[in-house]
Amino acid sequence: MKAAVLVAGATVVVTAIAVAALDLAGWPGLAPWLARRAEPGLSLDDGARVHLLWQPRLTAPQLRLDAAEGGTLAEADDLLLRWRWGDVWDWRHGAPLRLRLVQADTLSLDWQRDAAGRSPWPLQPGGDRRQPTPMPQIDHLVIHRGTAHIDDAPLQLRADARFATQADSHWKAEVRGRLRGQQLALDAQASAGLALLSPPEAGVPPV
Repeated sequence: MKAAVLVAGATVVVTAIAVAALDLAGWPGLAPWLARRAEPGLSLDDGARVHLLWQPRLTAPQLRLDAAEGGTLAEADDLLLRWRWGDVWDWRHGAPLRLRLVQADTLSLDWQRDAAGRSPWPLQPGGDRRQPTPMPQIDHLVIHRGTAHIDDAPLQLRADARFATQADSHWKAEVRGRLRGQQLALDAQASAGLALLSPPEAGVPPV
């Protein structure tokens, strides 16, 4: 009996050490495999790493997201995403997707929503593209060089944007398009981080 208890205890300890070691290493090969399983149009570089236990995060040299109907929704280089599992739980139960940090060296995205709020972006917890898609919430957004094409019917916004964040967190953005039927031409810059998508509880000063 004592031998069985010792063996069981040793097995638990060895398993825990192995899991901790794999998590520290970022579970090599797991992130690209999960991406292919989760979303057919999502691809990650083989160098992508995901840490699930302590400070959950994803790092990827390259990420690409293609729409099922064709076209590229997002491309990013040197990407870092951070989240909390409680936010994932809330998202699975109907809350908007919330990310604590989105950081990338370069980012190009195409954000779309039709009049019913539906989007080709895979942000619906059940994967049903027929359901309205709320805007994601991002506590801290750090993009060194980025571009975006936005066609968002609920916001009545069609625009193209260029934005950048410097090493000292100083950011600038240029937006051209139409908002609620009016011509939109915006040039903005600030010394604080970009907080346009931050929820109030994030504690980030508004822009």
